Amino acid sequence: HQERDALIRQYQELTQRLKALEQAQAPEREKQYQAAVQKIQELERENCRLRCLSSDYQQQAERVTLTYQQLQAEYQTAINRIQTLESEIQGLRKDCADFQKYAEDLESDNQLLKQQIKELQSRWWGPQPMTTNSPKTTANHSVVLNANEPDFYPDEVYDTILSILKIHANSLPEEYRRRHHILQDILNCNPPS
Repeated sequence: HQERDALIRQYQELTQRLKALEQAQAPEREKQYQAAVQKIQELERENCRLRCLSSDYQQQAERVTLTYQQLQAEYQTAINRIQTLESEIQGLRKDCADFQKYAEDLESDNQLLKQQIKELQSRWWGPQPMTTNSPKTTANHSVVLNANEPDFYPDEVYDTILSILKIHANSLPEEYRRRHHILQDILNCNPPS
């Protein structure tokens, strides 16, 4: 019996001490609780701020990705345009080379035709047209005369014209000195056949 009473007293003492400890520690626990609540609120605010930053960074990353894709597309378009222009330039160079060859062929044909014309002129109108050398220039002046009258002998018309020019040049009065010089130059440059 005594043992039981001792245990009851001991239990009551412990209960009273526990209540006293709890009362003594209550303000500290309340303080710790308030600090924990405040810390949790701060962590929640920080978590919210970080979530917002994460969202902003995600949006910026998406914009950067979109801008990069646009730049990549523009770059590819520019590369394609450069390749097209290079191909066109190659085509133009080939066309220029073809035109150059065509021009050279035309020049060759032109020279051949000029030679043929000279030969035909020589055959139909005498050995060569009458030419004079101007004292002020190095250019040759040609006079081509057409006639329907056939030659009875080689260069008949040609020699007849030279003969008439010679007679006329010698019969010009003094005031026609310039005409005399022109006719004399024609006769000097075109000897009779």
